[in-house]
Amino acid sequence: DTEIIAVEKPRGILVHSDGDNDETMLNAVSHYLYQNGEDSCVRCLHRIDVDTTGILLFSKNILSYSLINYQIENLKMVKEYIALVEGVITNNGFVDIPIGRDRHNSKKSIAIKTGKPAYTKYEVLENYNNKTLLKVSITTGRTHQIRVHMAYIGHSVAGDEVYGNGKPKSLMGQCLHAKKIGFVHPVTGEYLEFDSSLPEYFEKFLNGKTRI
Repeated sequence: DTEIIAVEKPRGILVHSDGDNDETMLNAVSHYLYQNGEDSCVRCLHRIDVDTTGILLFSKNILSYSLINYQIENLKMVKEYIALVEGVITNNGFVDIPIGRDRHNSKKSIAIKTGKPAYTKYEVLENYNNKTLLKVSITTGRTHQIRVHMAYIGHSVAGDEVYGNGKPKSLMGQCLHAKKIGFVHPVTGEYLEFDSSLPEYFEKFLNGKTRI
């Protein structure tokens, strides 16, 4: 609408430029709006990792950005993911471990007591041959939060090349998907939720068409 735009992010695309690559979701959304006659001041309201798929929310003006960002800072935004992780998990759980940058590798995050608060809740959906499908909810949004927390408890995200066992040739991407986002509209005050379908490579594995 006039205030926000929600988009589907595919795997392999950065949200913001890393200084070397300008093929980003931010530039793609800006170009899309410009092509449709909207010269908006687009800002991304949250990030998801380059190999994570799913919903991204952008604001079209500074007021909407400020009002929605206030919800994020006060842990009011609903963010749900679907993750396939290594190993068998039988009970729902919660990870409350701070996350900070790895001083040995600036591109990685680690679970560390001196980091920033990070809260990850997970619910078991199904078990698959030494893997578990989870619904994961986060209120904080630390860099690589779900991947770091799941690796910390010994259940890294399937296909995670940084924190897990790597990406098998038969799997086209890591199995982490930003499924749902919910927030209060900055102008109407209406609560909105957007829901995203799993990517094809993820669905194929769950349907038994590929093995990893």
